[in-house]
Amino acid sequence: MLLTRAESHGELAGLDASNIERLQVLEQSRGVVADSLVFKAWKRLLPYLPTRVKHLVVRMGACLRRRQKRPHGRSLLRESGADLLFCPFGATVYAVPGVPAVSTIHDLQYKSYPQFFAAEEVAHRDYAFVTACREATRLVAISEYTRRSAIHHGKLGEHRIRTIPHRLARRLGDAASGDPSLLLRLGLGGTRYLVYPANFWKHKNHELLLTAFGVAASGALPADVRLVCTGAAGDRCDFLMNAARTMGLQERILFPGYLSTAELAALMRGSLGMVFPSLYEGFGLPVLEAMDAGVPVACSNATSLPEVAAGAAILFDPGSVREIADAILLLATDATVAEDLVRAGRLRAAGYSDTRQMANDYLVCFGEAMSLGRTASQLVGVYADNWVGNELELDVVAPGENVQLRMELVVPDWIPHKSVDVELRVRSGMSHARHIRLRRGESRLWSVPVSDGLLDVCLKPSFVPALCGHGEDPRELTLKLKHCSVRRDDGDGDLLWGESQG
Repeated sequence: MLLTRAESHGELAGLDASNIERLQVLEQSRGVVADSLVFKAWKRLLPYLPTRVKHLVVRMGACLRRRQKRPHGRSLLRESGADLLFCPFGATVYAVPGVPAVSTIHDLQYKSYPQFFAAEEVAHRDYAFVTACREATRLVAISEYTRRSAIHHGKLGEHRIRTIPHRLARRLGDAASGDPSLLLRLGLGGTRYLVYPANFWKHKNHELLLTAFGVAASGALPADVRLVCTGAAGDRCDFLMNAARTMGLQERILFPGYLSTAELAALMRGSLGMVFPSLYEGFGLPVLEAMDAGVPVACSNATSLPEVAAGAAILFDPGSVREIADAILLLATDATVAEDLVRAGRLRAAGYSDTRQMANDYLVCFGEAMSLGRTASQLVGVYADNWVGNELELDVVAPGENVQLRMELVVPDWIPHKSVDVELRVRSGMSHARHIRLRRGESRLWSVPVSDGLLDVCLKPSFVPALCGHGEDPRELTLKLKHCSVRRDDGDGDLLWGESQG
């Protein structure tokens, strides 16, 4: 069962098979209400509205958000009796207590270069990572570098995360000669050139590459050698084109825009080599693709790239203009070095060609996750800043008697409602539901006797802070959870959220 969101549902049609059911369970992306014209109009009017009308707006906003959601993913897992949840893109959006989950971590670039992201994006990525570390039974990293980063930043035990590298799809084919018609169209007919195939994201380090190419061009780089930077047009591309023009290199540095896979393959096959000065990669698949195609490579010595290249590429410091320039000169002028790199690169790429091994590694990981069973209580539904939406889900592993679920709940004094109702609903393990009501500004430690099983904590009414004049937060919230634990009489148990209490 493949659970998708609207943005990617169509793209994944190629995975349809007799044993795969593709289900779209999220209609729109996060923040859709906050980005709507209606939402923004209400925010501008809010300070001038009477209190009763403000409260009505809050309820309308919460209602609208519920209508736009399709929270079917979690219920589908429960109703279908799923054996495992696999999250190939990291975020454990559909995780439910009682169903083991495996999450793949691709990179933690926001930790190393937060300046390359908007504050909201950093918060979103961090929430996804922290939540995956908490909710996933097992985690997978796409490189050993990414694994070590995840262990460090997520404070993970070594046993919880394994490395399963990407494998090659061989989309570029073998290097021979470039497509003459494409090369003529790009203004490359009869010339030699190096390629940098990358989007124009800041971590791709185009600025230093252009500077280094200028240094090489003013030195021993032959006059007919050009640099081709592929990637979709946009503000960053325009900025870099202007930079090349300012440097007087507009005839030698080309920006052909987005290229299809076939066009990129032809461009790569006709090149002298690939230069890859990225500051950060979680894996670095373009390096292996070039090697597999028989294209010599010079790449950054940062993050995962030395691990992937492993002696089959010229390595340089991506922060050193001189080292990048030297690598450009070596690729463009030393045929012996280029031949050695092609030979070593093909051998290195061959080690990443076994896609069946990758599938088997994942199957082993899935088996480990499912074999662990229910070893500790689990909580799902809390944001990293302690806020809770409409529901918490718990899998209480509580053998024996006299087991207590303890929750410290806090209702801020600025919420628009007078009180919040909290109800503990039972899916198994208890004979009846429990209910409390917390007033605005109240904090309470709620202790409830529980037995082994699945529980839901339902909370209402909810509100959207941005609709109440409290910042830009578009989430639907109710109260804060400062602490949650399952404890026995002897003091042992599971800490599910917050800090340990005496």
